[in-house]
Amino acid sequence: MAHTKRLLLAATLLLLVVPGCNKESLAIQIPKLTITPMPTETQTLLAEPVGLNLGDIPFFGFSTATFELSNDAVGTLRIDSTTLKSSSGGEFAILEAPTELKSQETGNLVIQFSPQQDDSEAVAIIELQTNAGKDLNDVYEVQVTGTGLFIGEPRLVINYGGLDFPLSSHCQSDANDLTSCVLDTLDFGFIPLDQEATQPITLKNVPEAGTCRLPNLPSGEPDCTPACVITFEANPDAQNLGLGFVPTDAGFGLVGASPIPFKLAPKDDNCPAQDETLNLVRGQLPLLTHFAGAAEESDHTAKMLLESNAPNAEQVEIPMLAKARHAPVAIAKVRPCSVDNVTECSDAEDLNPLMRVYFDGTDSHDPSGGTIVSYLWEVIEVPPGTDTLMLQETGATTPYFSFWMPLTGTYTVQLTDTNDLGVPSAVTETSRIEVTSHPDSRLHIQLVWDSPTADLDLHFVYAGQEPSGREVYHKDWDCYWFRCRPSNVPEDHGANRWFTSSAAFEGPNPHLDIDDTNGFGPENTNIDIPAAGKYHIYVHYYAIGNGDDMERTGTTIRVYAEGLLIGEFQRALNKNDLWAVAEVEWFADGSSSIVPAEADTQGLSGAVTQLPYVPAGGEGFYFPNVFP
Repeated sequence: MAHTKRLLLAATLLLLVVPGCNKESLAIQIPKLTITPMPTETQTLLAEPVGLNLGDIPFFGFSTATFELSNDAVGTLRIDSTTLKSSSGGEFAILEAPTELKSQETGNLVIQFSPQQDDSEAVAIIELQTNAGKDLNDVYEVQVTGTGLFIGEPRLVINYGGLDFPLSSHCQSDANDLTSCVLDTLDFGFIPLDQEATQPITLKNVPEAGTCRLPNLPSGEPDCTPACVITFEANPDAQNLGLGFVPTDAGFGLVGASPIPFKLAPKDDNCPAQDETLNLVRGQLPLLTHFAGAAEESDHTAKMLLESNAPNAEQVEIPMLAKARHAPVAIAKVRPCSVDNVTECSDAEDLNPLMRVYFDGTDSHDPSGGTIVSYLWEVIEVPPGTDTLMLQETGATTPYFSFWMPLTGTYTVQLTDTNDLGVPSAVTETSRIEVTSHPDSRLHIQLVWDSPTADLDLHFVYAGQEPSGREVYHKDWDCYWFRCRPSNVPEDHGANRWFTSSAAFEGPNPHLDIDDTNGFGPENTNIDIPAAGKYHIYVHYYAIGNGDDMERTGTTIRVYAEGLLIGEFQRALNKNDLWAVAEVEWFADGSSSIVPAEADTQGLSGAVTQLPYVPAGGEGFYFPNVFP
């Protein structure tokens, strides 16, 4: 009897305990979704529903909102769908969304926003259907908001054959109100039979100078939010290709893949050159077009099509032409020095600005047994800002060619030979040659501009030497046209000599190579062996005493240290403007740093003031609050 009672008591206790355990067990196994916004420095939190305000986002740009999704329960959370429930004022896209989260697992929901061209606030509600909650069908919502901001617009530039396109004369509005451009023919020329050929095309995003600039983040770091972006993608109102060739079987194509869509942002040295996640490149995107060749003499034509949201060129057509022929082969080489030739020759590994470089085309030949009867040399690519009139080419129609290199950077030379049948050589790897000019000074500052009539002057100052701060045009501390050119100022007549341990223009003392008074530049200031210290860079639009209206000019400063570009700055200047550009610091170990001058206008480089005179007596001019 006692045994039976014990069994009944145990069974009763089991009935009492089991329902409680099952209820608790079921509760902790029900999936539960927790949504946590992950704001950046410029984003703010929203509530009801949870969300993020992305702030001001530039037109032709985009930003992303990131939310961390987590499952804090034991059971597996399914996210059956993530959809854009509603949106207004812009384009919203779901870039990333998990479909399943195991217990304690997290994942990211990423929403991309691109504003429309108006000032209204954009709002999107994103809905997540899940198996969470008591009924295993909870619906969650997040919101994303933002406002469009105009800071400029992108401008597509397409470079090939040594020219930049599109020009306004190439473009017009089509029936779909798209800006449609038909560019000049890209001619591959005569291609030897059974051989292939390539032609480079470079896509650039070059907004108007001074636009498409974002201020730094509150932390002082550069804001790399994509702005003024050109997006290349299939457009149903055009050919719906994005990028392609018509017809597809004419022998033309691209070397390598160019996935569509892809994005091209303006150049910004403070931001990564590319973002693979966004399929975004900054500055320029090189493409290599390809012709497959032919076994018989024949002509081949096609059109390369580009579709984008660039306002100046939404639909671009590049006609292409290639001719398969028996043709000579052009071989361009740098002409080396020898016992018999020690002057009209070059060392390709030791080329400097303001040096003449020499080429040799005598290895060109005609495989079919013909004779080379003429040569044509062309400099088809030069460093940005080069005044091509300064190349001073010689021997352009002979086997031997040379030109003068005014700027640091890479130059591309092309040789075309013609045989006795009148057939020119094709563009091949051997017909083109690149040479690069490196500064022969450890510190090299380069000034160029885009007006043929403006007189701009480079001022390079040994900082901190004048207690009054009057350093621009200072007789001792400012290296400029009057006191810093070896051909202009004898050493014993006021030449800059910052360090008496060396002669003027040598060692740690600066020297200016050219004073270009009527347009383009360059003006280059060099220090062969810089001393540790700080140096300030200014540019003056010299129009003193000139009552005429002067042309506004886009101005570029490039700074090279140990042969590497460490800074590039641009600003449009007017008559008598003095532009404070940047501070260079050189350290005792040979390293260097560069800091832009304090900006006087958001989105512009450095600060500008008017200076319509030269300070008397070499006492200098004080430009306050631009350098630390």
